[in-house]
Amino acid sequence: MRYLRLHGAVGLWLWARPSEARGGSISVWETEQDMRRFVRWPVHADIMRKWRARVGLATDSWQAAGFDAQGVWARARDTIDLRPHPQAG
Repeated sequence: MRYLRLHGAVGLWLWARPSEARGGSISVWETEQDMRRFVRWPVHADIMRKWRARVGLATDSWQAAGFDAQGVWARARDTIDLRPHPQAG
């Protein structure tokens, strides 16, 4: 298997809530510049362009003094819980 190394990438988690037809990712970057480089990366941009009409998209970003996995998950969980699926009743 071949792995791609992305400059500044610290970690990535995928999450899913199948009963709500929702899922997403949480990515951690060393700097905001590293994250923006990834967002502009042609491969990522192409995927997002192809899926844009099929999915709802919500983003959140923040900076922290250090990496704390539990803190990242707590913040992400709050964001996920506060943004219900657009199709939800």
